[in-house]
Amino acid sequence: MRRPFDILALRQNIEVSLPLRISVWLISVLVAIGLGFLRVLTGAEYAFVSAVILPLLVVAWIGGRREGMFFSALASLMWTAADLLAGLSFSATWIPILNGLTRFAVYILIVCLIAALREMLQREQRLARRDALTGLLNRRAFFEIGQEETERARRYGHALGIESPRVSRRLVGLS
Repeated sequence: MRRPFDILALRQNIEVSLPLRISVWLISVLVAIGLGFLRVLTGAEYAFVSAVILPLLVVAWIGGRREGMFFSALASLMWTAADLLAGLSFSATWIPILNGLTRFAVYILIVCLIAALREMLQREQRLARRDALTGLLNRRAFFEIGQEETERARRYGHALGIESPRVSRRLVGLS
């Protein structure tokens, strides 16, 4: 069954819808900004740097590697700005920039790992539906397609029939 808001969206033929993608971005950016404000308000007492990994994971899973890297850059810039706005004293002026670059490197590593995981899951799902020798759809794919078509026929109130190519050629006199 195809779900319009399938968070995993693992199947090759299902893309994540634009409204879902925009919603994920909006919520993730708001969470990151909120964490940055908490950092500024609490000063050096609490570092919420690790908490931004959760929205980063969601953006990277839904949007892919490119969007994950873009969000990583935004989050790193936000943390650097939060460190500077918090009024923290550093022994050198370049330390907040180095901290931001280090965070960016960690975030990029996480994005690459999530993108690789998603690609592997998609590959495994594809392989689970195809015969290794012939590349044809297997029994699992047949039943999944049959279930989707049955649900579609039920949803639209249409009849459903299954046709065998050999039988249909005989019916029209082509055998």
